[in-house]
Amino acid sequence: DENEASIALMWESGGKRAIFMGDAEPDDVTDSIKAIYGDKKLEVEAIKVSHHGSKHSTSKSLMNQVDSGHYFFTGGNLSDKPSFEAIMKIVNRGDERKRTLHFNNKENKTVKVLASEAGVAVKKKYHFEVAENNECKFEY
Repeated sequence: DENEASIALMWESGGKRAIFMGDAEPDDVTDSIKAIYGDKKLEVEAIKVSHHGSKHSTSKSLMNQVDSGHYFFTGGNLSDKPSFEAIMKIVNRGDERKRTLHFNNKENKTVKVLASEAGVAVKKKYHFEVAENNECKFEY
């Protein structure tokens, strides 16, 4: 699929790393990280989530290989991107780590639920917050 042939890259500078997933397949990214860094979990400053946060573009195996305190979801649509499934793969790790999710599409139904009173319990249970200062709309 040409949409999945996207380039993913890791940018490293001054001892810090960020992963930009584009629309890459999570297994391809996991394999590439393992080939370079081995089986040790890689810690990065930020991850731009693949394919607008679709449920198939984030995997548990990728989340077992890499982690961050900041996840960025760009673009998407009103219904399924970003998806609740992708968000849960990121935050449901059985740990106490605080993660921040950044969205620029506040019109998506999942983002609206997380911003609502119902989302408060989910954010508390899984130790994450939603950044509220994302004013720009942009698309990759």
